[in-house]
Amino acid sequence: MMDFWERIEQKATVASEDKTFFSAFRYANNKLKHGHELLALYNLSGGLEFPDFEFPFSSEPIGLAWAEFEKSENEFENQFENYQTFLQGKQIGDTINQARKILGHYYEMH
Repeated sequence: MMDFWERIEQKATVASEDKTFFSAFRYANNKLKHGHELLALYNLSGGLEFPDFEFPFSSEPIGLAWAEFEKSENEFENQFENYQTFLQGKQIGDTINQARKILGHYYEMH
């Protein structure tokens, strides 16, 4: 996704709010590639736990949310702040769908 976005940035005039939004993904991408202390890029919620459930039971939908990170010394401040604003704690699927729509918009323009 980030490779595609970087090609769009080179060939098109992109809106500043889209650059800011993808800056958050750039932070996550860099954290995944270079964050040696990284344990997980997501938090899992919902679902069932066995054997600790009783009948009748209900379960929350399973969700994957972007993880929370502490700022490190060698990180780009803007990317970190954009990650906190646009991704941290939000459902991964929702934010990827939002990114996909933005990418589709620029793809259709060219």
